[in-house]
Amino acid sequence: MSFFLPGDIVSHDEALVCGVGTYLIGGVIRASLSGRCVVEGGAVSIQRDLNSTASSLVPEIGQLVLARVLRISPLVAYCELLLCEGKPTAAHSGVVRREHVREGEVDTVKMEECFLPGDIIQAVVASLGDSRSFFLTTKAVHCGVVAGKAEVSGNPLRAASVTEMEDVESGVREKRKVAIISE
Repeated sequence: MSFFLPGDIVSHDEALVCGVGTYLIGGVIRASLSGRCVVEGGAVSIQRDLNSTASSLVPEIGQLVLARVLRISPLVAYCELLLCEGKPTAAHSGVVRREHVREGEVDTVKMEECFLPGDIIQAVVASLGDSRSFFLTTKAVHCGVVAGKAEVSGNPLRAASVTEMEDVESGVREKRKVAIISE
């Protein structure tokens, strides 16, 4: 396949690393953008096809979405939606509020220990939100960070526990709200 949509498997090759427009989950490199695959210097990237248009799929309450964290504040993680129920979605924004990160422990949630900019998260649409963003929740165990890069090294991360991910090369752990995905 020469054209990839967000969520498509790009490579199983363990010698390749993730580049722009890709993420690693379960040992498989997947596309986070629509476009064509480019391999340069051992990194696989997705180059956007400027002539293509994303689906006009609008998320609904209860649907599973894949999103990229853009920025965080002490109370909110701001995201861009990539996939809705496994299908590309038009440009939509989403927010995960502190009270929607995990079940219970709401007062102890620190957003910077749950998500960081660049993380790819799996979430459920909690409500249609306001005119700017959908409200998302990661309370379910299958929701949370599915892919990210280490803060210091930039290496891909893998799940180590429900609250930590580890650098695939150094084994250094970082706090996250991790999605537990059964294969």
